[in-house]
Amino acid sequence: MIDPGVVLVLSPHLDDAAISCGMLMSASAKAHVVTLLAGSPAGDYGIGEWDARCGFESSAAAMAARRAEDGAAMAILDVQAHYEDFLDSQYGALPSVRHVATAVAAAIAEWRPDTVLLPLGLHHCDHERIHAGALEAIRQYRGAMQWLAYEDLPYAARAGVVQSRLSALGAAGIAATRVAVMPLWRDATANQGAGEAKTRALAAYASQLTAVGIAADAFSEAGSERYWLLQPNDESLPAGKSRAAW
Repeated sequence: MIDPGVVLVLSPHLDDAAISCGMLMSASAKAHVVTLLAGSPAGDYGIGEWDARCGFESSAAAMAARRAEDGAAMAILDVQAHYEDFLDSQYGALPSVRHVATAVAAAIAEWRPDTVLLPLGLHHCDHERIHAGALEAIRQYRGAMQWLAYEDLPYAARAGVVQSRLSALGAAGIAATRVAVMPLWRDATANQGAGEAKTRALAAYASQLTAVGIAADAFSEAGSERYWLLQPNDESLPAGKSRAAW
């Protein structure tokens, strides 16, 4: 069982961290969330298909409202929220893997977490890019910390996507081991309280839940959040570095 200590959660979009890690964050002693793709499109961008589906008149207004929703959700979970201004793929080009890795390394240097949580990178190209950038940071950063991948919800329910990612990690020289995480699974009381907090937090994303097609309590039961401990083998490290250097 893993004790995460101070956690840093890397979230592709506003709401991903809460959906996939809300119970863990609520139960943690201290948590930071960095949403990487939280930038607003240019004022003349107009309205994208997804934002129109969510009832907005412009995509700039959508991002402003979604940041407000995220702030409310993070306050419920007692999490410190931080935002990068990279655009998600519906608004323009995604940041490069290198730029994501640089942002991750800067967040680590500033908040010095005991555990970094990254998306497993399932199904969606935005999630895949943040996953790839975080893997680059694993290889580059020399901090003494744990790296946990969380299963991206709701995409993890799609047939074969988790298995495909685990296979890709193995091919890249990174072992992924399924783990239980303290204090979330320490006792039933911790589970119940974290689940209730997560449900309240997800309800704050009012503009998104109907369009996504999930209820606020969809992932608030014990076992709904799944985590994998990532451990690079010696061959996957840069030349001249041993496992002890991590």
